[in-house]
Amino acid sequence: MPGNVAMPANIAPMQALAFGDEGSAATAVSRAQPLPATLDGLLRPFRAVATFSRPADAVAYAIGDLIANSTTAASVTPLSFTAGRLDSSSVLRNANVLITSVRIIASSGAPAILPRFSLYGLAGPFAAAAYPADNAVLRGATGALTTAALELEQIVGDVTAWTQAASGLAYADIIPTVPLPVTTDAAGLVRGLLEARNAATPTSGLTYTAILRGLH
Repeated sequence: MPGNVAMPANIAPMQALAFGDEGSAATAVSRAQPLPATLDGLLRPFRAVATFSRPADAVAYAIGDLIANSTTAASVTPLSFTAGRLDSSSVLRNANVLITSVRIIASSGAPAILPRFSLYGLAGPFAAAAYPADNAVLRGATGALTTAALELEQIVGDVTAWTQAASGLAYADIIPTVPLPVTTDAAGLVRGLLEARNAATPTSGLTYTAILRGLH
């Protein structure tokens, strides 16, 4: 058998192409331009962070009470997450995303409240300045959640125990059994709420930080 195979003169070798974001900017693959780590059509990771501080009081929560940033209903704002690509190249507007985990961080190493974390896509559960106040009942017969809000709700999970960090913080990871779909709004936002799942006295002025991780 011959050691080399000659290619007919009228046949060109195949050329692989690497496509840029959203399938644009096709470039020939070379050492200087290798294939990207992710390809269009495949899921990519994203990360989003939001934080708030609860009021500077120690009013006990009952099960089902909203944990929020103000005792004045008109001043309450939800946790607002801007869903964006990890490289910060763009925001995911009007996009379907899959939530794979959330980490809740508390500024005190011994928080008594074990919260439930829920997400709301599109416009969120309430209009601006229409959220219930901190310590108000969120769900149930006397709760504030409407049918429309419940249709948008994804209950990601409950904190069942806090892990104490050497820095003095406490944290808990919530990992749903399957990735949960949420749709961002025109600004790339999804909104979250914390709800007390045990009756206890909170730490005054406690700050909560939530870190969403997911795929899009």
